Amino acid sequence: MARHIGIDPLGIESSGARGAAGEGQRREGGNGQGGSGAPRQGWLNAAEGVFYRLGIATVGYADNTGNGSRWTSAVTLFTPLNRRFELRWDIPLILSSRGFATPGSPYEISSPDFQLAPRFAISETESSAQSFDITFRMPTGDVYNGQGQAAVTPFYNFWVNPWEGLVFRGGVGFGVPFGNQSVNVLDARSTFLGNFAFGYYFTDHDLTPIGDMVWYVATNLTQAIDHRGPNTTTLTFTPGFRTHLGGNWYLLGGTEIPVTSPEPFDYQVLGGLMKVW
Repeated sequence: MARHIGIDPLGIESSGARGAAGEGQRREGGNGQGGSGAPRQGWLNAAEGVFYRLGIATVGYADNTGNGSRWTSAVTLFTPLNRRFELRWDIPLILSSRGFATPGSPYEISSPDFQLAPRFAISETESSAQSFDITFRMPTGDVYNGQGQAAVTPFYNFWVNPWEGLVFRGGVGFGVPFGNQSVNVLDARSTFLGNFAFGYYFTDHDLTPIGDMVWYVATNLTQAIDHRGPNTTTLTFTPGFRTHLGGNWYLLGGTEIPVTSPEPFDYQVLGGLMKVW
């Protein structure tokens, strides 16, 4: 998941996770492969593709960001208005980090930026789905923590269930910051964004607390495309899991590991608790 949750276009996770959602569907109904395949669910740090009706609380811990560590937390709500249109609300809670501009500065607690994403369904079959998001990041956070950025991020998502419990998902998009504070004060960059993830569901929905157990790996690529600095490329891998605890409550987790230099952090631990309704 998301970005979310979604994918953060500017390199700072406002929710501690990029993408995390699911419909709580039973493996024997409403799934891919004519009802016998994988459920239409989302994973941490993976693109969405399908629509949801749920809420998820997320936390993230990034170790050694170059100026200490960073804690993030947020609540994300998916609110469908019809079969073709829904809104994703990334509601920030708490962010703790050192000042982004001064190495060794003291830690300060604030709130990340708020994000709102209209989502449009492009197509859907039994075993595939496509969607298009436009995420609006609003400068509600504190500049001290590297927040207070305004940006718009168009993003294409896909989800495919080609065989039994096997799922491929991903997407591409662009992060475009705007405004004096975002560009000149925070040095936010315009970026190309790419995501690809694959995983396999090993258990049935009702086998709680390990129902709908999926293990997966998500990859995320961020490439600076403007002329305001070096053409930095950041590639990360996130091995993760998701399980149905019971009563349409889900537990999600993952660890994001960068494999390119410069590294945005040594590693980032992500977690989420979700309720589907």
